[in-house]
Amino acid sequence: MKDKRFLLNALLTATVGIAVAVCVVCRAFLPYAVLPQLNLPTIALLSLVALTANAYLAPKTKPCYLLSASVAAVCFGLFPWLGGFLLWTEAIKTGVIGGITFLLLTVVYTSLQHRAPASRFAPLVYGFGLYLAAQGFVGILL
Repeated sequence: MKDKRFLLNALLTATVGIAVAVCVVCRAFLPYAVLPQLNLPTIALLSLVALTANAYLAPKTKPCYLLSASVAAVCFGLFPWLGGFLLWTEAIKTGVIGGITFLLLTVVYTSLQHRAPASRFAPLVYGFGLYLAAQGFVGILL
């Protein structure tokens, strides 16, 4: 796989898919377990995990922002709906908010990558800082 332009989309799909699959298995075998809500910090966490993994696996690639936002909207809307966690009206709302959130985080994360000094732990620091910033927006959109 020489061309790594679409690695970010694959990593986001895998991250959200694995998270929803783990929640479905926990719901099936541990029905009284408390599962995390799908709110803005959770969307930001899943997005930043994919962005950080992309920063380590393909550091010099520039993402396609429109395609990444649409893939994120589909992932954050479709996967929880298929897992039985959201109604279709909530899935549409969550998909739109997830796509916008992923787009904004991708723009800020890639801007930090290009402007800040590079080191081994820099992508982790960027991801942690952006996650803390996303915690401030807990009650705004969802």
